[in-house]
Amino acid sequence: MNNHNIDFFELTKTCHPKGMKFKTPYHPDFTSFWSLYINRHAGVGIVLKRKWCTYIQNTYLQNDRFIYINLYFKGHIKVRIITIYIHANPQDKPQRIKLHDILIRLLKVSQKNNYHVLIMKDFNTNLPAFY
Repeated sequence: MNNHNIDFFELTKTCHPKGMKFKTPYHPDFTSFWSLYINRHAGVGIVLKRKWCTYIQNTYLQNDRFIYINLYFKGHIKVRIITIYIHANPQDKPQRIKLHDILIRLLKVSQKNNYHVLIMKDFNTNLPAFY
């Protein structure tokens, strides 16, 4: 990560046994935030360079499909980093639509509160096939 000058990134499927190994408790250059464990087919995380930690105002980690971090910078600049993992199974359409609605509401609130928003994948979406 340091070799590629990366300041933050997201991970999905962190509750799956193969993804658990990425939930490191400590790294000298990075800190991490993880969603709640609700089911083993979900889970998301945001890994952030420690230099940004002083700007973190709050986090939302109470969902296994999306989380976000709010950063406040000098000059009243607010940034919201959202990571999302939408259901891959087409049979989970009701849950996908519910998650889409939550994300749309979050984006509207973010815009109303003057946040600059960064959204990181995994949308698992083929829109023409889904709608």
